[in-house]
Amino acid sequence: MSSPKYKQIYTDLLEKIKNGEFGYGARVPSEKELAEAFNVSRITSKKALDMLAEQKVIERVRGKGSFVATPISSITAEDLALLNDEWGGREIKMIGLIIPDFSPDFGMTFVKSVEKICSDLNIHLMIKRTYGLIEEEAKCITSMTELGVDGLIIIPVHGQHYNHSLLQIVVDDFPFVLVDRFLIGIPASSVGTDNHLASKKLTEYLIRLGHEQIGFISSSLDGTSTLEERLKGFQTAFSHQGLKLDPNHIMTQIRSSLPASKRQSKLESIFQEDMEQLGIFIGQHPEITAFVASEYEQALMIELVLKKLGKKVPEDCSIVCFDHPNGLIVEKRFTHIKQKEELMAEKSIDLLLSKFNGESELHHLFLEFELVEGSSSSAIKTINSLKAVYKGRA
Repeated sequence: MSSPKYKQIYTDLLEKIKNGEFGYGARVPSEKELAEAFNVSRITSKKALDMLAEQKVIERVRGKGSFVATPISSITAEDLALLNDEWGGREIKMIGLIIPDFSPDFGMTFVKSVEKICSDLNIHLMIKRTYGLIEEEAKCITSMTELGVDGLIIIPVHGQHYNHSLLQIVVDDFPFVLVDRFLIGIPASSVGTDNHLASKKLTEYLIRLGHEQIGFISSSLDGTSTLEERLKGFQTAFSHQGLKLDPNHIMTQIRSSLPASKRQSKLESIFQEDMEQLGIFIGQHPEITAFVASEYEQALMIELVLKKLGKKVPEDCSIVCFDHPNGLIVEKRFTHIKQKEELMAEKSIDLLLSKFNGESELHHLFLEFELVEGSSSSAIKTINSLKAVYKGRA
């Protein structure tokens, strides 16, 4: 059985110091350089460097790097590798990951990244899905803590109500980190995308293409910080561009895209109701030339409704959204915000591990994102030219 990746990095560096490749005072590779060389996260490479620093083999200088602190001749790599195999003196054996659900457009990459980092650090990972149900979230938290996990990473369910198990781990000061959203009144560190800025950028992208009548489609906000911030970003874009936003262009009643709805036997009827309501909404607002969808599935629904109404994307209407599946078949189909799921996984584990080191300060990290252009958006000039032709025939 191969040793954990951090041990491999540690041993490799130690051997290179011992054989003189990195002499006294020499700079050793950085966390980033080691992460790229060994195909691991920076958390993994950081642990290897931290172990060497704690054993006085190297000295870490903030802003400058890590340097060999003393020659090594009498102690073997095997001896040193056994001295410090723990985080902050406490061995971390198992982490629990609680997530509503995951799909190719969002969640799957995050889960894979968390698993890989834990594997590299020799930490066991337990995963449970809540399917967006608050009672299931409570059961997951209770069962995982009873089974002895050392800490939790939680993507909370949709809504503003908190389950009793979540409140209990707050009272017990149990180590946990929230991902994708924060919960008002819950003192916990969190990691997520800057959804306000991302939505603002996505909307401004459409405005630069000439669109001024833009619709916003989402499931119910219901106190969910992620969706609330996306709506605020949409509204902010109009304000910053000096445009008037028609509040009637906002629809937040989509239910079928919620994880909880997918578990219901009536999902098909819920989906059909959503499609009908979306059709009515679009029919009532023919002036809308572009849509911002808060999720990928909603973008698909908008596209289907427009097709039924005889409209083409992007010739008649543009669509942009958050998240998108990876793969050759669907690559760049919709212009979308790509969240940094790998970085999200790395930062969430980093925050959780800091809890084990006695860090009590709360951190709310808003990560960078990427706006990826697809084939679902185009400049308004195409639509304006069609209107001009139609007006000329009238």
